[in-house]
Amino acid sequence: MTTKSQITLERTDFFHFITSKIRVNRKNTIITEKMKAHQTSPLLYEAHISSTTKLQHKRSNIIIINTPLINTQVDVQNCFMLFIAKSLRNLLPDIEIVKFKQTCLNIISNLDNPCEGHFGLAKIYCYEGKYTLALQQLKLVLATDPNDISYLIWLIVIKSLCLKTKKQAYKIKSLCYRILMAKIQKIEVYWALMKIAMSELLEVGKEIDKLLLEVGKEIDKPEFYASKILKMDKYYGYLAWTQLFDEKKAEKILKVLIEIWPNKPEAFIMMWNFYYYFTKDYEKSLRVIEKAYLSIKEMKDYEVLISLNYARSLHKVKNIRQAIELLQVEYTRRSVYIIYLYHYARLCIKSGDDIFLGSAIGSLKECLNICSENRHGHIYYWLAKAYLRLYERILAFKSIKKALIHFSKDIESKLEDPTLEKRTYTKVEELKNLLGTCYINIEVFNRIKYILKNFQSDMIEEFSTLVKIVKECDKLYGEMLESQALWKFDYKDDALKALYNSFKTTRVQMKSFFLMVKLLRQESDYASIKKICEKMINKCRSPSIPVQVWLEVHMIFAKSLIKLNNINKAILIYKCLAQVQPAPYIPDLLYTRILQQANTVEDLINTPQVVGKYKDIRTHEDLKFQRIQLLCSKRNLSSLIIGEGEDDIQKSRFVLNEDNQFLGSRTPEPLPKARFSRTPIGDNANPGFSVSIHYLFLYKIGKISAKYKIGIDDGLLAMHDFLILHHYWMKEGIETDEKIKVKAIYWMGVLYHHNEQYQQASQTFQECLCMLFQLGLTEMSEKVQMALKEYRVLGCN
Repeated sequence: MTTKSQITLERTDFFHFITSKIRVNRKNTIITEKMKAHQTSPLLYEAHISSTTKLQHKRSNIIIINTPLINTQVDVQNCFMLFIAKSLRNLLPDIEIVKFKQTCLNIISNLDNPCEGHFGLAKIYCYEGKYTLALQQLKLVLATDPNDISYLIWLIVIKSLCLKTKKQAYKIKSLCYRILMAKIQKIEVYWALMKIAMSELLEVGKEIDKLLLEVGKEIDKPEFYASKILKMDKYYGYLAWTQLFDEKKAEKILKVLIEIWPNKPEAFIMMWNFYYYFTKDYEKSLRVIEKAYLSIKEMKDYEVLISLNYARSLHKVKNIRQAIELLQVEYTRRSVYIIYLYHYARLCIKSGDDIFLGSAIGSLKECLNICSENRHGHIYYWLAKAYLRLYERILAFKSIKKALIHFSKDIESKLEDPTLEKRTYTKVEELKNLLGTCYINIEVFNRIKYILKNFQSDMIEEFSTLVKIVKECDKLYGEMLESQALWKFDYKDDALKALYNSFKTTRVQMKSFFLMVKLLRQESDYASIKKICEKMINKCRSPSIPVQVWLEVHMIFAKSLIKLNNINKAILIYKCLAQVQPAPYIPDLLYTRILQQANTVEDLINTPQVVGKYKDIRTHEDLKFQRIQLLCSKRNLSSLIIGEGEDDIQKSRFVLNEDNQFLGSRTPEPLPKARFSRTPIGDNANPGFSVSIHYLFLYKIGKISAKYKIGIDDGLLAMHDFLILHHYWMKEGIETDEKIKVKAIYWMGVLYHHNEQYQQASQTFQECLCMLFQLGLTEMSEKVQMALKEYRVLGCN
């Protein structure tokens, strides 16, 4: 008896026998290659034909790609990618998400037709993984416009991602066929039906007739829907089939798709997910994502996703420095994406390389200022890990507590991303264990604060006991408390001496320095503050010092110079703080950009003249080149202003590695060679990588110029840039933000007055007068009223 396998074998042999007898002209490439290929592998056949006939036929891609029935171009605004990637939270900048949400809310509240506002919110919630909130917004939209296809497509995709019950499956299927019956073909619709069929929530029918409306047929096989997609578009059709094939066949198809369509991101992302999450083959995941990274210009909407995946793979194969360099380069290229900074800090901490810890802490603190609140739990988690590495147990304890608060909020809001949910629960358990290792009795600290505030002689013994408890946890902090007690008892010289001696053991936060400044301010001893600031600026060259500490030290130094009537030098110190501003993405900030390009004190002094020459800003590449020159100068501009010699700089005992010529540089740039390589090498990661959106220095320049009538041109330019940056970053409804904005407008008016631009001064004062009254700034409002009276006499109103 002949078995089925024998019949199959005989048929196969017969096929090879017949084809071997057929004589074909070798010039007929298509027929020759088809005979070589196996008939059951049409995609492999087409890939082979494409590669062999490409030089002979410029239009050979017609053989591979059928003309699609619909527009299948997928971009960042399309919901199809939600089927492919595990998460799309990183595709949009955090600050733009916040601003877009506010815009949508304004549309909803101000217009009669709020559909676009609700739809915008739905898309944002979807990208954040908040599908329940997204569905709520879509229901509001569809209540007004139930037949809009784009709204229905998004509804189908989101519901299919939340698919759990048979009832939900029926509802999605009915929505899909509502669109299909209208003779509208969409890849997302067929993909959603394929997912329902794969879920096995509905009974799969053997055949399909009249759009499955007959009784007993719930849904067709997933292969049916994959075939439908294939007829519409070959690329997305074969992507659909990879969901149905076994692993090896799916892997082969994805490889061919990448070969034929190297400019489309979906196959790259699916294959990377397969290697990275499923097979854990990180070497292969690296090869795939590196190929995608080299084609990144052709997939612009998804370059953030590809770059982050590239960094993950580099980290997994232990190419830590390359991953760090990559993230520095990518942040420099697109600094509006703060997610690069978060992952950069995370990898620095995971790497175990202490030279990057200061940069990592500074980056995480910057993320707290910019990132959406959804990320704060994860940011505090990594801050806690970094502080523990630096033996900052008190700061670590505070960070753990904050992380747990944010994570508990996330858990209460019911995370809908399974991967993120699992990661969150894991981190919560880890933090609870860490909490035991650095537990601090808050009551002890509260009691110490009370004693220091209301110090009496009978409290000395209790205070000493409490300080001993603190020293067991943090010796340096305990010594600082003792110094505060000495100051309280009027042993001021002893207190200052103890604090000064503690500078030798001070850690990255430089707490003893800031306490000393606080005590000296009480005595108005600005000469001493200036001296210790000069020493601290020298210490701040170390990359282990976070950028926020570096900035604060310079701000204190500048203020002490003002108190000592050295106004010009103070302005120069403020100017040099522009070097840590992120790469430009906010327009019309020419003054700030020119400050970033400064390499010498003369460059800082002549900024207004340079701005006058350059009415149009230089290109991003020019700016990067100028900042690399600053990086290569081996020292901070503030050192040049203070007047330290090169020998003093080289003797700095706080520099971790004196052989590294770039230590001490403070710019948000990798080392110079990074810009000449298409892929990261690992030798160009900058340990002093420092980023801060801190822009208060511009306000200080403008205010000082107005107050002391010095450098009016500098003041006007600085205040112009400050108001633009403040408008971009300020939080509406926050009184402190509103107050400094009104003050800035007031000082702008004063600068116009000093510059004898009375018409502009009058308009500026009129703009801020009402707000000055409302915010209780009486002195300023009175001066404005007096000035406006003068302008009326002059006829300037």
